[in-house]
Amino acid sequence: MTDNQKAKNYQRRGRPYIKNPITQLSIIEQSGMVLFHKSYVNTNVDEVLFSGFSAAIVVFPENWEQNYIISKWNSLNFILMIQKRILL
Repeated sequence: MTDNQKAKNYQRRGRPYIKNPITQLSIIEQSGMVLFHKSYVNTNVDEVLFSGFSAAIVVFPENWEQNYIISKWNSLNFILMIQKRILL
């Protein structure tokens, strides 16, 4: 069942559908330095907004085999589009 289907089922019952949060989100530079860390972010995170950093890896600790790598930079605000990637 997809998230949209779950949300519709919850709406029919009169309850809001809330996704389970990811415990931690860390953005780690290739040198290993942690650039950004946030607890309790939503599972549907697909972009992170911050500025002034080089390419980095985004790690979701609950699922160590799946990491996210930054794939696109957008001018002044450095909106980082994160593309799902499985590391071998």
